[in-house]
Amino acid sequence: MIGIARGPEPEALRLERRQRLARAILARREGSPVTFDGYQVAREALVPALNYKCAYCEMPLQIQGPPVEHFRPKECVENEGEPRDASRYWWLAWTWENLLFACSRCNTWSKKNKFPLAPGSSPLAEFSVALDKERPLLIDPARVNPREHIRFKWSEARGRWLPLPVNGSALGRRTIDELRLAVIDDGADHAKAHVEDRLSLCIEQLREAMSGGSGKDDREKVKRLWARWCRSLFAPRQPFHALTWDVLDAEFSAEERSTWGLTLPRLGRHEPPASSPLFDPADDPPGFGDLSEELQLRVRALGRHSSEQEVLGVLEEILRPRRGGRDWSDQELAGLLGRSIGSVRLYRRRLEERRSLKQPRGARKTTSRSREA
Repeated sequence: MIGIARGPEPEALRLERRQRLARAILARREGSPVTFDGYQVAREALVPALNYKCAYCEMPLQIQGPPVEHFRPKECVENEGEPRDASRYWWLAWTWENLLFACSRCNTWSKKNKFPLAPGSSPLAEFSVALDKERPLLIDPARVNPREHIRFKWSEARGRWLPLPVNGSALGRRTIDELRLAVIDDGADHAKAHVEDRLSLCIEQLREAMSGGSGKDDREKVKRLWARWCRSLFAPRQPFHALTWDVLDAEFSAEERSTWGLTLPRLGRHEPPASSPLFDPADDPPGFGDLSEELQLRVRALGRHSSEQEVLGVLEEILRPRRGGRDWSDQELAGLLGRSIGSVRLYRRRLEERRSLKQPRGARKTTSRSREA
């Protein structure tokens, strides 16, 4: 595992969160189940940012492959030996800083809905995005440098390189255990093959070059070969950077590298992100602040595919007479509802027709005569 940097939040995800989170809040108030969908729009920006690799084990992945992973589980938290907690972390399901790309082995089979916290750390309050206030016992590679907690060491007993906690790191140990990073399976076999094939060839060629002498020309030859291998092995989309670094570090000690003028690259891009607001005020159209909190949620929840009845229901509530209320222009309503001015005028006529049908028969005749007059 290495540090990652997601980059800026995609606009598509921010706009998706505006609608989906509002729907989720309304559903929970009604006691209805929340539909977790829409966060997949982050995939096209997230996967290249993570160099097409699992954020946990560095296995290579395809953009069409496994689903987007939520570091903090979206539906509930289920830690071994603890009661299921359905209050966490549903409101972060569409938050960029909570999304990763992970292989099925790490996400579906290992991590699942686990999210243990360090003793004394309280879960985030509902709607909080202050992610640094929590102290999870799993490494978030965007906030914590994994290299400070996990390194690969050769195991004679198991005949392979295994991830181990650095200096007894509790964070490293829990991450290895919960993600099953040391379990021998297909994923581990890919890593073993990487060592036995590519890294063994790299080491063999370098040792052969070093055996030719230590003069200036010999040193330059070794440095060129080392640089060529490092460019290849540590290319952004190459798998298993952490494993590769640790194998080379063990085979060529720091003292030997210094003698030959060789350096190992810095791994990952550890850039702790700032938390995005759940609702960005910049997305709110003019007049939005004049609506009640409930109406604001209903307006945000409207999407391009919302039914006409849903739009009419929101519009009717906006236009309902209120003390100290205001008159709304068609242009303002179009901005609020995300519809054209022509559509808003059509909806207003529909509401007039609906109100007319609800009036008693005599009242409708009186209204009709007054219009004729």
